[in-house]
Amino acid sequence: MYQCSAAWCKSALAVSTGLVFPNRKKTFQESNRGSLSPDGQKHISSIQPLRKPSSPVTASSSTREGGARSNTRNNKLLCAMRSSSLLLLLFLTFLVGVCEVQGASDFRICAFNLHHFGDSKSKKSNVMHTLTRIIARCDVCLLQEVRDTQGKAVPLLLSRLNRYDAQHDYKAVASERLGRSSSYQEQYVFVYRTDTATLTGQYQYPDDRPGDVDAFSREPFVVRFKAPKTDIKEFVLIPQHTTPTNTTKELDALYDVLEQVKTMWKTQNVMLLGDFNADCGYLAKKNRKKVRLITGKSLYWLIPEKTDTTVRLSTSCTYDRIVVHGERFARAIVPLSASPFNFQLEYRLTEEQALEVSDHYPVEVLLKDNAYNVSFNAATSMSLYLFLLSHFFF
Repeated sequence: MYQCSAAWCKSALAVSTGLVFPNRKKTFQESNRGSLSPDGQKHISSIQPLRKPSSPVTASSSTREGGARSNTRNNKLLCAMRSSSLLLLLFLTFLVGVCEVQGASDFRICAFNLHHFGDSKSKKSNVMHTLTRIIARCDVCLLQEVRDTQGKAVPLLLSRLNRYDAQHDYKAVASERLGRSSSYQEQYVFVYRTDTATLTGQYQYPDDRPGDVDAFSREPFVVRFKAPKTDIKEFVLIPQHTTPTNTTKELDALYDVLEQVKTMWKTQNVMLLGDFNADCGYLAKKNRKKVRLITGKSLYWLIPEKTDTTVRLSTSCTYDRIVVHGERFARAIVPLSASPFNFQLEYRLTEEQALEVSDHYPVEVLLKDNAYNVSFNAATSMSLYLFLLSHFFF
């Protein structure tokens, strides 16, 4: 389901309810009403009198037959036009319902690899402005490759967010610094709106599973949120930024994390998300059958294959992913809403300007809210009503 712009939805609503008639011809009465002068009097000269024929004309039988055939064709054409108009009305009404559903279901979860976000990048005003605009679109946003060694970049980003979007209050929760080497470490950071999501739990996976100790270079930092306005109500997020050279092993090990979290928090509503490096040379097709996160039951990979989540024109890979566990969570997702957000196109940036922000696009998905089914059912009922009208009265 693709998003509709507010202006387009209004136009569709206007057409479907008869408020707008594009290219409608004037009736005889309208064309002969005459215009009004400044004093409010109608210009009589603008009204064209009907001319009577100077002498009666007698129609031949062939003329009458031709006229009858012409009338038949006109009637068929009129019926066809009426049917087409009703089908268009039905279609537009359905689209208006879709727009209403999309507008109502706006709880957005995002995952964004910021590409070395730290003190240096936070000093670039144009980059920070773009990052602020992107993150302010999300109710919960996972940030990856956060290398804020001085601890100033994330607070500065939060400050900018709260100034930019005063309608919401933004907070963040972060993992410890993770990595096998002391010279290169990253953090997972979740930025969230406190008025739409409440943090109810956090857990740093210890990565000490017997027989598979230290499976991850950056072990998952798991969080749990309550979102009462969504259909799912509460959910768990498991982030992962895999090491490109160890993608297959780390993705498979994520399945163990999933199983542990399900048992620990007694929930089935789990989403796994992040830069999985799950494409191109990092995850060969022959290795996919070795990944339980791919072969396991009740796991739904939402970002379509062959979707480019990278900024560079020279690459086209689906590195960044969103996966949900369980049919209940899958049903709580707005259909077809999972996609990358092309901020370069949206904000009219050059490739060079976009790469200053990141070499990845964020990926995102919408959760249905409580009003989703009501709105959709209303649109469906209206469409059915118009369909019945078209059959009974035309």
